[in-house]
Amino acid sequence: MLAHALTLLGWAIPLAGLLAPAVVGWSERRSAYVEFHARVSLRFQASCLIYELVGLSAMGACYLMLESQAREGPWIGHFLLVVAMVSLGLLGLTWVFAVMALVLQASVQAHAGVHYRYPFTLRFLR
Repeated sequence: MLAHALTLLGWAIPLAGLLAPAVVGWSERRSAYVEFHARVSLRFQASCLIYELVGLSAMGACYLMLESQAREGPWIGHFLLVVAMVSLGLLGLTWVFAVMALVLQASVQAHAGVHYRYPFTLRFLR
């Protein structure tokens, strides 16, 4: 359960989301069950990091494109820029709450003894 729950520290401490499951998985007293959940949690956090980097790159590209449009037409360009930034901000908040909900669900499932797998996780780190 700690392998999942401690990843929420990543919202306050940089890279804690990746380090927490690694530390739990590599502890001295580990069972196959703990190792499974640490590996699943680490995969999910690494996948989230990749998705976030791609999303931030896309946001930056959208911003640059709309910024150039805003220079050409003062009203419609600025309006589109504001709408895009508000929409992307709301999408970012949705992402944060979705990740938190998935982590909490995984923690509860791990505590109940279920071998939980996160959805949308890239399959690496065997």
